[in-house]
Amino acid sequence: MNSDLASELPRALQRNEIVPYYQPIVDLQTRRIVAFEVLARWHRAPHQIINPLEFIPLAEKAGLIGDLTERLLRGACLAAVDWPADIQLSLNISPLLLQDAAMPDRLHRIAGEARFPFRRLVFEITESAEVKDFDTAGSILGNLRSLGPHRLIS
Repeated sequence: MNSDLASELPRALQRNEIVPYYQPIVDLQTRRIVAFEVLARWHRAPHQIINPLEFIPLAEKAGLIGDLTERLLRGACLAAVDWPADIQLSLNISPLLLQDAAMPDRLHRIAGEARFPFRRLVFEITESAEVKDFDTAGSILGNLRSLGPHRLIS
């Protein structure tokens, strides 16, 4: 099935079949929702949702993780633009994107185009792939921090 998914993944991205879902993050002291984690869900066919544990590694391997991340961020920012101003969005970032020096600016631009304040974004670095160039990754993380996200979790 993985080879089928791998071959379908580019078309799924073009057809917007992979969409953001939102998992609330609750402050246990106040019992208030403080953020929503953006989760990727692939609606492959009617009544068939593909597990992200299956398609995220395929997207990384195929070089599509940047496109997937950007599409998820765009959809989430557009959906959340009118949410209360104290609610943040948390988005997982593949370590593979820490080799792309332009990534911080693209994420910033996407939030701006959606009119979603960049400071309300939290980026979490996933552990799904190995970081090969720590100097480049550190530089990119520094650039992302300088653009003003509230938190960067690695």
